[in-house]
Amino acid sequence: MLARELGKVFESKGVHRKALAPLRLFQKAAEREEAKAELARSVLRYLFRARCYQGLISES
Repeated sequence: MLARELGKVFESKGVHRKALAPLRLFQKAAEREEAKAELARSVLRYLFRARCYQGLISES
């Protein structure tokens, strides 16, 4: 499944675990065949923002 493979790729690239959480949410929805395009767009937007704004994924 593509969502599962993306998670592995992101983890191997050192993406912060908090940034991976939305991807895991999408992965679970996809496994249940309930993933919608809007959810995919939301996850993508979050990951782009997290890349630019470290506060979205900080430990504090």
